[in-house]
Amino acid sequence: MAENVLVAGHETTSNSIAAGLHRLASEPDLQRRLRQAPTAIAKFVEELLRTEAPVQMMPRYATQDTVLGELPSQGAVVMVAFASANRDAAKFADGESFTSSSERVAAPDLGSGIHTCVGSPLAKLVLTNTFRLVLERYSGLRLVDPQRS
Repeated sequence: MAENVLVAGHETTSNSIAAGLHRLASEPDLQRRLRQAPTAIAKFVEELLRTEAPVQMMPRYATQDTVLGELPSQGAVVMVAFASANRDAAKFADGESFTSSSERVAAPDLGSGIHTCVGSPLAKLVLTNTFRLVLERYSGLRLVDPQRS
């Protein structure tokens, strides 16, 4: 249990912080917009989790007959690729773009129903507060060498 909390709670949140800082440092206009409207930081976090999923793949078991290409169905292990699912054109209009102001369907990476991540409210709170504090305290975030991003 301790290992699950450490990996699921700490590693994924710290990876999301790194991805968010990279996004902010790469987009000065986004920094400016979020400083002007701090309430939009929560939406930034949602979109960050969708586009930079902290967990890239997750095994699941098919609970009913399902056709996935030519694979068997019920009981089969299915690997969910969040990097692809989070950009699914059937769920997300212009899914390849990062738009922190749009109203999007919740990304599947934190699960749903009985598979909802128990730490997702805490992770979102930590991410929102981290980015709020970074934007308050550090003006002009930028990449040291934009060519290496």
